[in-house]
Amino acid sequence: MVRYVLLAVAFLIFLSMAAALLVAAVVTLVLASAVGIPLYLMARPHLERHGLAQRKQLPMERLQSLFAEGKIEMHEFERRVARLIAVEH
Repeated sequence: MVRYVLLAVAFLIFLSMAAALLVAAVVTLVLASAVGIPLYLMARPHLERHGLAQRKQLPMERLQSLFAEGKIEMHEFERRVARLIAVEH
């Protein structure tokens, strides 16, 4: 009988520790979000103003920049543009 009481107490201690760890993890995530999200939102205009933010280029803009930089030839540029137009229609 004493053995079952000890097992029950040990199980309750285990459950309380697991619950405490779960609560601590949730609190940590909430605090990190409460600090990180405003910092990101405040820094975004600064990053964009100084050209540090990576804006995702549209496929046509990417092709134009590759051609302007001389990384692809005219024939390759025309082939890729034709393929993009075919996908859009």
